[in-house]
Amino acid sequence: MLNLSLYIPCFNVSRHISSCLEAVCSQTYPLKDIIVVDDGSTDETVSIASRYPVKIVRHGSNKGLGAARNTGIRAATHDLVASIDADCIPWPDWLERLSDCLKDDTVAGAGGKLVETNRVSLPDRWRTFNMRQHWGDNFIRNPAFLFGNNTIFRKSVLQQAGFYNERLRTNFEDVALSETIRRGGHTLVYQPAAVVEHLRADTLSSVIRTNWKWRFLGYRYDITFGNIMKGIFKQRTEELRYFLGQDVARRDLPCAALSLVAVGYAVAADLKYLVSHNGERKVHPL
Repeated sequence: MLNLSLYIPCFNVSRHISSCLEAVCSQTYPLKDIIVVDDGSTDETVSIASRYPVKIVRHGSNKGLGAARNTGIRAATHDLVASIDADCIPWPDWLERLSDCLKDDTVAGAGGKLVETNRVSLPDRWRTFNMRQHWGDNFIRNPAFLFGNNTIFRKSVLQQAGFYNERLRTNFEDVALSETIRRGGHTLVYQPAAVVEHLRADTLSSVIRTNWKWRFLGYRYDITFGNIMKGIFKQRTEELRYFLGQDVARRDLPCAALSLVAVGYAVAADLKYLVSHNGERKVHPL
């Protein structure tokens, strides 16, 4: 087996970190280099993580997800660096399945499939279908990007790509990095046989806000009136069509209503952000 390191970015995840580490330590793939990156937590995350055979690296303050990921990568001992989010539980063979992808020397990184465990409430059901973090059930060579919640990369390729963009504090850092790696001529793969279970639970307000951050127009456009208005008419219209298509196909009218609210909120949030940041360049922290 190839030697590899694994890191877990953490911020106030005391509810989930124990379950995540239990599963990580029970992988069929032996791990000797497990790194917990604490990004300025104010809860019991560090004290819980310290009960496990892990190396803990701490930020003095919250620097954001991109910075936490970079700290984990730099602390990794081996060239192969896996990561999993703290609110995910990997299946026992998750890492074995992902690492197999990098036995192919042409592959720079791989990502697995995230499945939602909470799907009963309206916000969680809406997230499950309209904020999916996987590409389906088939192996894909060069998907649009790798979702950051569970990945493995060659450290040398991450260094070449300039690591994660630390200005992207909470979202889109995975998309931006994947695009940079792809532009560098490298291959990424999606392996649905590598499965992690997502423990997230949302409220109506949290899922609406998170959806906007996921699809924030400032990631793609400079913050100008023309760009934002074009983005609203093009991107938000496409989102609404996609959401309602999913909802109607399932005959889920409550989700359809939430889709209308979510897109309406996104438009209002876009305009509010435009007023306060007009003229700024793209790629803004949220």
